[in-house]
Amino acid sequence: EHLKVGQTVAYINGNSNSYAEYSCVPAMGAFPVPDIKPEFLALLVSGLTAPLSLYKCGRIVAGETVFISAAAGGTGHI
Repeated sequence: EHLKVGQTVAYINGNSNSYAEYSCVPAMGAFPVPDIKPEFLALLVSGLTAPLSLYKCGRIVAGETVFISAAAGGTGHI
């Protein structure tokens, strides 16, 4: 209901199909994105990896200090 036929969407999951040009995914897991260059979609992965790693895996909370070393890759730059 929140999507239209032909609309550009993004979807991230844990399998190897995430970078596929076309993939069949549940509508509830997809979210609309503006029409952008395909090479920009890698930012979506890095942009989600950084906060998920910090908040879900690292369980950081407000007021804590985080030291990030070797931040030379896409995720580290975020």
